[in-house]
Amino acid sequence: MECLQVRFGEDGETQLFYQGIDGFIFVPGYEYELRVLRTEVENPPADGSSLAYTLLEIVNQAPAYTGEALPLENTEWKLVAFGAESMTPFSPKETEVTALFADGQLSGDSGCNRYTTSYTTDGSQLTLSPIALTRMACPEPAMTVEQGYMDALSSIGDYAIDRNMLTITYAAGQLTFMGAEAMGEEAANPVDQSATATITLPDGHECLFAGTGATLAFDAKRLNYTCSSMDELPFTGLLGDITQESAGMLTVEVATINRADNGFVLDASQEMTFLAAEITLADGTQCAFAGEGATLAFEGERLNYTCGDPSIGLLGALTQGEAGVWTATKVTLEHSDSGFTIAESEEMAILSIHGAEMQ
Repeated sequence: MECLQVRFGEDGETQLFYQGIDGFIFVPGYEYELRVLRTEVENPPADGSSLAYTLLEIVNQAPAYTGEALPLENTEWKLVAFGAESMTPFSPKETEVTALFADGQLSGDSGCNRYTTSYTTDGSQLTLSPIALTRMACPEPAMTVEQGYMDALSSIGDYAIDRNMLTITYAAGQLTFMGAEAMGEEAANPVDQSATATITLPDGHECLFAGTGATLAFDAKRLNYTCSSMDELPFTGLLGDITQESAGMLTVEVATINRADNGFVLDASQEMTFLAAEITLADGTQCAFAGEGATLAFEGERLNYTCGDPSIGLLGALTQGEAGVWTATKVTLEHSDSGFTIAESEEMAILSIHGAEMQ
């Protein structure tokens, strides 16, 4: 049940209001002045109110936020309504849809999965590139909301910001977001948590992180990655955690999943160990495994990958973080008479891991 803060009359005290108002839909981020009809209810239930309220007129509707307009970039935007121009809400309390614009990349939660894409602006015009989406299955209404949101993003046009409200038009109406306070540069750009790594198995299956919310599980192991469309049965996925036996050697549990009358079932699963042969970083740098033989080492950490330029490589093991984010330590080397030294070091998100059979 939604609880509102209301005041009856100009001099009335603010109080909590648990009832609905027939004909009125509350959109978060706004304050309203309403004219309502209050009537007595005949034979009200024991746990209900003896009064009913019906909307007569919206006298005024104004943003509750009174500060300066928030910037498009580095602001946490949360969807509060989408649809026709009437701004019909979709119940943001049930399904969370978010958007973060930063450094030309748009990412967020789409109701069920995580999504990411690049964007450009030209005045008030907003243009998106094709969208990458994880492939987790969720209960309704999350899937319906996500499909509607993805359809909307495919036809967006102009955007406008009024204080803390972001409005984006699309073919069938508009998306309305409410923004939190703008984040600082450090908060907006850590290791990018939206940059979940894609893992390509040696057999060509491309596995996408399935998200942190509700997902399938078998033998207490979550379906953490989907490697083929769940609409095409049976489908392939990765169960449980990915382990790194040694530098560049990953072990996964590959599962084949089907659907039965009582839901999804595990047809088969087997362990696979493969070489993470090629790594693509978030900045586009591509790196190849340097082999298990002699290589440079610094403070006990091997230079396990070289990245085209002989002076650039990845030091130590790949790091598996939370929410499907993998990182690597990218280093820039300098050569002098005394040998190689590390000139720069940076922890960077991994966009893709391409596997190969072990020789």
